[in-house]
Amino acid sequence: MRLRPPSADSFSITVALLVGAVGAVLVPRLGVVPEGAGVVVVAALVTWTLLEQAPERIDRAVAARLYLPLGGGALLPIFGVMGGEALGYAVLPASLAVPSAGLALLGIVVVETGRRRRARVLRARETVHLHLSLTESPRRLFVLSVASSLFGAGVVRLVAGETVGLPLLVGVVAGTAVGVTLVDTQEVDLYVVDRGLVVVPRRRLGASVVPWRRVRAVAVVDGTLRIDRGLPWPARYECDLALVDDARDVVATLRSVRRSV
Repeated sequence: MRLRPPSADSFSITVALLVGAVGAVLVPRLGVVPEGAGVVVVAALVTWTLLEQAPERIDRAVAARLYLPLGGGALLPIFGVMGGEALGYAVLPASLAVPSAGLALLGIVVVETGRRRRARVLRARETVHLHLSLTESPRRLFVLSVASSLFGAGVVRLVAGETVGLPLLVGVVAGTAVGVTLVDTQEVDLYVVDRGLVVVPRRRLGASVVPWRRVRAVAVVDGTLRIDRGLPWPARYECDLALVDDARDVVATLRSVRRSV
């Protein structure tokens, strides 16, 4: 059997990094080998290579959302540290606080890259009725981004034993404003498939598959197509129909596919 060289697939790479990070935390504490750093690097490279040998199986696992328990498992140590802080006793050693935050960050990235690969897999497997280029509402994106960033930064501060105050809030709001206005174009590619909407941002993470039950409204307001999605990410996507060929057919197809479910 000839090994397939690993590709630059973001999901495979982040899973391999997570395996390496787990090894970096465990190997020094187990003391099973003298050259812990070398073993960690080899483990990450082997994981990356193995994942690339069966892309079809990985696609099936991603389609079944198996990246969720994988990424969720990486969050357990940080919850253990936070739980210990809240209860007043150490659930995990203090030396694991910072590594736990690192594992949690990698776990979140694994989930995000898994969502993007799942969106790509479903887009390839299912019939794409429409492909639209839309813009996410900047105001809603700003509010949602601030809330998610503040939560993440707050968790890291609490784990590090620092307080969450006004400087953190100001920093998160300022950083999010820069990201939304200067870095992110708010442009998304939206694919209409039988099960719902496949939303792929062009310049950031966050690809998702939105089932029709979470699509709150599809409306045309003053010549602008608006698509509102529900929780947990109540975004709004907009498109100027004057720039779309066969605008009536586009809206009719979108509503027809939604009603057929």
